[in-house]
Amino acid sequence: MADRLRAALDEGREWEIDLLARLVAVPSVTGRPTEIMTVLEPELTALGLQVSHIEVDPGKHRAHPEFSPPYADKDPRPPVLHAVDPTAPERPELLLFAHTDTEPVHPGWSSDPFTLRQDGPRAYGLGANDDKAGVVAILGAIRAVRAAGEPTAWRPQIVLGAGKQGGSLGMRQGVEAAAGVRAAVYSHPAESGAGLAQLKVASRGLATLGVEVPGQTPAPIEVRTPASADPRRGHTAAARAAGLAVVAQQWSHDAEVWAVVGLQSGAAAYEVPASARLELACWFTGGTVAGLVAVAEERLRARPPTTGSAGTRRW
Repeated sequence: MADRLRAALDEGREWEIDLLARLVAVPSVTGRPTEIMTVLEPELTALGLQVSHIEVDPGKHRAHPEFSPPYADKDPRPPVLHAVDPTAPERPELLLFAHTDTEPVHPGWSSDPFTLRQDGPRAYGLGANDDKAGVVAILGAIRAVRAAGEPTAWRPQIVLGAGKQGGSLGMRQGVEAAAGVRAAVYSHPAESGAGLAQLKVASRGLATLGVEVPGQTPAPIEVRTPASADPRRGHTAAARAAGLAVVAQQWSHDAEVWAVVGLQSGAAAYEVPASARLELACWFTGGTVAGLVAVAEERLRARPPTTGSAGTRRW
């Protein structure tokens, strides 16, 4: 099986290069309309896969904790392609996913960025490495397995999305549609220039959390004169948020790095702020954004108030 598969991969190299050239020729800059899915859908169908469209509407997903805003608010957004193998349903399923979007054309190109150019073992074109070669690798692998003539232990599901922003470009919806798979492979060449010597096997996450911190502004002694209020009777949200910020900075460990990236109270200089907003960011190597939100909420609720010398509540 291994020899037949290796031979099938070698025989399919010209087909893969041709597909990569056709994908590079289609502009697919992040957040901009593109026709690239119309090139890929017939290729998936030709492999015997059943293809469905997942329409992308960011407005339906803004409340999800893993939602990320789009780089550009352009319509129409290309659909996510979700392809499944209809044969041998008893086999465990393997998710293979990649993205089709690219960076814009930046200065410095010495050739047409939308024409694939080969130079020895290297190929140049906009998005050839990030991540159109990853898309081609998925289709090329399935094609080679078909050509080798023997079933594998896994049954593939494929998700091809326009980009990775959660909810805004469709990748999160596509991965959710493939729920129930046993394992997943993010097909993406290394971005270090080392090619196959450094496969992209893991990545990190970055989450930002907004924490609304309540306080209490004391009532003024003189009507319509906020400055006449006794601040000892209030609970300053800004100070409480600052205390929570100090605590949050201590949450970091090897797998999570927390940072305070903003603190706003919005109150006038002579008022005790009734509310404040604390902005936290977390770099993490495992888990999900939803899991981080739950952990942060638990830790913040566990932060008790203390009593100051004047008898007021201080945080």
